[in-house]
Amino acid sequence: MKKIMAITGASAALMFTAACGADRPTEAELSKTIESQSSDSLPIDGDAADCIAKLLVKSDISNGTLADIADEEIKVTGYTVRMPEDDIKAWEEITDDVVACVM
Repeated sequence: MKKIMAITGASAALMFTAACGADRPTEAELSKTIESQSSDSLPIDGDAADCIAKLLVKSDISNGTLADIADEEIKVTGYTVRMPEDDIKAWEEITDDVVACVM
């Protein structure tokens, strides 16, 4: 009986982890969006977009905010980035690296 419960518990944990991870956009999705936001005043090529996307995925920014970035509801390519309060600290932690991606 204990063995069945342990397997059930492990299966439930694995399904929960997989479901939560599925909501986080991929680097490719984020990169595509970021590159599409390029402008004359702030040009972003594919390499820079890939660099920024990698930082975003590895950051502590929430899945929901990353989904909003991928859906172009939040732009990270302007001089001012508006982000939910819960994610501001995580954004600030990677800001210098994001700037380095476009330099």
